Amino acid sequence: MLPWRLATATASGVVGRRTGLAGRRTSWSPLQRAPARWAQTFYEPDERGGYRSFIEYENWYDRFRLSQIKARYRWYLRGFRTLGQELRKYARLDPMEYLRHGDVRMVHDLRNAAEHDSWIVTADSDYDQGRSWGEFSITQHQTGVFSGILNQEPVKDGHTKAAGYVNLRAPFVLRSFDRIDLHDWQGYTHMVVKLRGDGRTYLLNLNVPGTFDVTWADTYNYPLYTRGGPYWQIERIPFSKFFFGHKGRIQDIQGALDLQSVRNIGITLADGVDGPFRLEIEYIAVEYDENYTEEFAYEMYGVVDKYH
Repeated sequence: MLPWRLATATASGVVGRRTGLAGRRTSWSPLQRAPARWAQTFYEPDERGGYRSFIEYENWYDRFRLSQIKARYRWYLRGFRTLGQELRKYARLDPMEYLRHGDVRMVHDLRNAAEHDSWIVTADSDYDQGRSWGEFSITQHQTGVFSGILNQEPVKDGHTKAAGYVNLRAPFVLRSFDRIDLHDWQGYTHMVVKLRGDGRTYLLNLNVPGTFDVTWADTYNYPLYTRGGPYWQIERIPFSKFFFGHKGRIQDIQGALDLQSVRNIGITLADGVDGPFRLEIEYIAVEYDENYTEEFAYEMYGVVDKYH
């Protein structure tokens, strides 16, 4: 039986071009197409749907190199130090956050140098499904620029039917030992984004993965309209306006966003217009408005259950 990394590549038909006999990296794009067999099963075995880097599937003997052992020791040392800070924080029993009208909490402030790393850009070309590409860079004014070229032409491989997207993902909030933490925005009413766009329409995504595999791809979305031109704009989006979707499809059964279940923020461009794009971001924040009382903006339609 083939090793997992080779069996995965075999299912996507890219072994000869991307991997050698031992599964080592050669001269390929670091990301691979999701195996088709995973899209046809009831159970989703991988939270990322198979879209993973070959770097994560290193050979077992590489983990016992001296450099890897030293790096692992530093990782554990940093993890236990952070864990101690977390335990002291819980032991203090800090009171609940009291919000007043107009209070703003910064989520991602690009003016802070610590926020410049770990922003991830993916496109259809990373998985050999299209020809779009993008990048994220920091300007001399300490703002982030999400730019690239959108191309809707799919690759001619016999099974890719559509293409044309570029996605930007903000850094995760990490706890000790690199555990992903959830944002706690309980009580806040709006998301605030200061941006300078190019007139195109982007999609703001809030990932709420849940616990089970059927909820890993759950997101709340809202269109992000940009005016274009040299002027900045501040978008205040009520959380009640975000609509529920799964794997890019709006769901029939809607519900309000749980503000304590958001794992990360993303911005996607897939507006169907080929050509270059540029979105400059200064910060992303949440705000409390005591005058805003709407819980959910959309009608709750009852879905007829025809099987009972």
